[in-house]
Amino acid sequence: MVLGIDVLLRLVKENNLVEHLSEHELSNPEGTGFDLRIGELYKQTGPGYLGILERETSAVELIARHREGESTKVVIPAGSYYLVGTNLFNEPVKG
Repeated sequence: MVLGIDVLLRLVKENNLVEHLSEHELSNPEGTGFDLRIGELYKQTGPGYLGILERETSAVELIARHREGESTKVVIPAGSYYLVGTNLFNEPVKG
């Protein structure tokens, strides 16, 4: 099921579905989703496994981190997997 932008904006306002959205995303969103800014980008450097009863977290390496006023460009090869963090404000992750 695809949620329309009207439903997403309502969930943001009523349930904090996504925090710290830019003013543009709140007042003039495009399409049926939000553009998120990456705070940190990590590459997996070891094996990992996510099973039903067992799991092993892969080792990761920090590739890039957001710094105010700076721009970083990273090329991600097709078919690769990276981990991203969108928490730019160094707040504790809720959950």
